[in-house]
Parts: sequence; C-alpha cells; structure tokens
Amino acid sequence: MHGFQHQFPVVLFHAYFLVTNPTEEEAVRSLYKYHGIVRFSAMILRLANDLATSPDEMKRGDVPKLVECYMNESGGSREEGIEYARIVMDETWKKMNEEAIATDSPFPQHVVRITFDVGRMAQHMYLQGDKRGTLSPQINDSIATSLFQPIL
Repeated sequence: MHGFQHQFPVVLFHAYFLVTNPTEEEAVRSLYKYHGIVRFSAMILRLANDLATSPDEMKRGDVPKLVECYMNESGGSREEGIEYARIVMDETWKKMNEEAIATDSPFPQHVVRITFDVGRMAQHMYLQGDKRGTLSPQINDSIATSLFQPIL
C-alpha cells in the first residue's frame, strides 16, 4: 500500500472528531479497523493518483503503479493497463456505494459523505494529469475556483 492509503484514515480520523459530536465508540474502533468505506475511499484516491502520475513518477524513478504492474504481469499495453485501472476504480466505487447503503455502517451519514467527497475530489484533482506534482498553475486555479466560486 502506498502513503495515501496509510495517511487517509488519519485524515478521516481527524475529520470525524472535528464534525462529530458526540462520538460513537463503534465508529472510532471502525476507523482503526480500516472499515470498507474508509478503505475504498483511500483506494479511489490512490487509483486516481496512479492514473494521473504514473508516467511522470516512473521517469523520476518511483515504484511501478497499477498501470505498470498490470503491463508487467499481463504483457498488455499501457492503454490496456489504463483501462484496467479504470475498471478497478469503477468496481471500487460500486463497493463503496454498497457500503454506504449498508444498514450496519458504524459511521454517521456526514462521515460517509466525507469519504465520498474525498473520492470525488481525487478524481477532479487528477482529471487532467498530475498538475500538483508538476507544479502546474492549473491545479491552483481549479482549487481556488472550487473553494471561492462553488457551484450552488
């Protein structure tokens, strides 16, 4: 697992305590157990990052991402690896939706919404490649627009 998957539960943990009052012990324990909705949201973040940053990071000597792993294991092309990663992301969204409607979820609805918002944010942020990692001003404009000129 990459850093995003390890760091995301920590971010969600902080968000949970900032927006939830009172906290529920079962939900807190589920954060530590890496509950499905937390895991799937982190996977979507990771997959969006892999799809956008893979070529640039490989040039910098980073470890292979999902696309390269697929290519190495299957002998497929980059395009096939990208398609495979998109399929995995779609399946992960489906699993996340199933977790969200499960009646036994330990999380309040606003925490579930945060996990979905992280997945949406990741796909938006990496929609046109790795603008953040390559220091492109487009991501700054996109963030500023999202924060200060939201769609109502």
